[in-house]
Amino acid sequence: MKKKKQRNALFNADHVVNKIRDHLIEDYANDSSRIVDPPSYEKFVSAQLDAATKKYRFTNSSCNTRDSAIFLFKDVARHMRSYNTAFVRPENVNLRGKDNTFQERCLRRARLYCEQILGTFDTEEFFSSCRHSSGTSLGLKYVDTSLSRKMEFPLTASVRAASLFQTYLLWDTDMRNMYQQKYPTWIFQRKDYSHFKLVEYSKLTTVPKNDKIDRCIAVEPTVNMFFQQGLGRMISNNLKVYGIDIQSQQDYHRRLAYLCSLSNNLSTIDFSSASDCVGIQLLKWLLPPDWFYVVDMIRSQAVFEPITSFGCELDCIATMGNATTFPLETLVFFVLGNAVIEETKNRFGGFALCEALTPSVTVFGDDVIINTEHATAFMALCESVGFKVNHDKSFFKDEYFRESCGGDFFHGRNVRGLYLKNPRSKRASVLKAWLYTCFNGILKKHIECFGTLNYVYRSTTLHYISSLIRLHFHSLEIVPDHFPDDSGVKIVDDFLRLKFLFEGLDFSIKKDVHGTLSFRYLCSVSINDEVRRVDEFHYWACLKFAVPTYRSFAPLNFNFANDAGGTFETLKKEGGYVSLTAVVSSGDLQAAEAENALQNAVSI
Repeated sequence: MKKKKQRNALFNADHVVNKIRDHLIEDYANDSSRIVDPPSYEKFVSAQLDAATKKYRFTNSSCNTRDSAIFLFKDVARHMRSYNTAFVRPENVNLRGKDNTFQERCLRRARLYCEQILGTFDTEEFFSSCRHSSGTSLGLKYVDTSLSRKMEFPLTASVRAASLFQTYLLWDTDMRNMYQQKYPTWIFQRKDYSHFKLVEYSKLTTVPKNDKIDRCIAVEPTVNMFFQQGLGRMISNNLKVYGIDIQSQQDYHRRLAYLCSLSNNLSTIDFSSASDCVGIQLLKWLLPPDWFYVVDMIRSQAVFEPITSFGCELDCIATMGNATTFPLETLVFFVLGNAVIEETKNRFGGFALCEALTPSVTVFGDDVIINTEHATAFMALCESVGFKVNHDKSFFKDEYFRESCGGDFFHGRNVRGLYLKNPRSKRASVLKAWLYTCFNGILKKHIECFGTLNYVYRSTTLHYISSLIRLHFHSLEIVPDHFPDDSGVKIVDDFLRLKFLFEGLDFSIKKDVHGTLSFRYLCSVSINDEVRRVDEFHYWACLKFAVPTYRSFAPLNFNFANDAGGTFETLKKEGGYVSLTAVVSSGDLQAAEAENALQNAVSI
């Protein structure tokens, strides 16, 4: 087999990152006199310098990040085994009982909240929600995780999930017919597992986290993952009724973190390895029996790490990689937080509905924002049931710093640092995109810090990065602010600055006939007819889900002739990218009709 030729990089990224950090130190030292709020400035500078290399992995680093992650996972597994063994179900707790402990009353109240939020388990809704995600599953390589490959026989599954899947096939006649067309010799029979590859574990692996340690995740069996997606979606929908919208919760948490950094009336609480600390016994107590039965049926009972042959049974309900883990931990922290608040306010009172409690606590995974007066009691309750509070990232004292969901605020000022990460490869196009990311991130932080665009004229950091671009590349892409950081330089509104920093390069700016900026979006990763064809599996997905989830543009050049209202411009294919402009006229054409017209022009 012919060995691939090693590609030489245009420059050494390790050296560039060290130089960037040196220039940042110089920039912030030279302009400290420009800041009117020295405490905030010192906090900002400290965050910038700490973050610059925190998630960058130098090639000569001696840290074995993978082994560190596995060691931490084993330690947390031992921790959860002891808590599962010691957990005592507060069966006989009365909310008005003065002899019960605070913890027992809170757990009882939290259980009632779970029953209210989840209600009776609806099998019809569950089966309707089940689908596959874009992630990998057990038995498939990451590069081969299409819907067709995931649903082909043999399907990896645990025994209980395989039995549930056969029940699902009785409900989903379209999928059963699809399998019969795909495999003519296959005959559906209950308790026939010949088309399954039965496993009782998920594969433990790691993904990058920072320069010191990786993050452990589990690759789930295909059928289990199919059901986990549906159950996770059901829990998320139920939480949305009570003000916890997982899709938009991050932005809401960042806004709250900004506000409570000014007032200190709310605290931000974070946990360590929270996904691995949702104990089986705790969840068995909190969840209604029909919900817990399904959660337990579709989970993996154990994990196995193939490189070191490490394996163990899970004493947590699931680890990261299971689609129910995140909604479940959000639910658990939400009901525990509400229980603490209500029990503190109404110690021996009756049960209060969750609707009245939602403003008191908000949760996104293991990111919790709760009233400062209840923060200590909430953390104590969580630690009593096995969770580990991350005290380094929990802020509940009179310090005017709050952190949640990637937003770090001190006295209302955003002081979050810029994390430089490794380029994905040594290809010139990737290195160019990486320089764009560094330039745009640092430019944004400088503007946030100094409050004026003029500062970038004197920034040695930006001058250094622009000199690398001028040295190694002959052209420059310029994009608006809402585009991804790696798509080009985001200073399109200041040509004087462009000339000052990038003199000698060819600028690439496109304009359509209306004079507005137009750029290329990546809408289709493949133009292969065989991949683009509508097979049985994609046809089933389109039948089950009315909203067209699987959309791709055909690899052709389209020209829409303008109608009397001038509705459509052009849709054209350029080098793997699609540039699409759709303008709804001010006439009688409605937005829905415009969408239908677009769908008729593309393959769905």
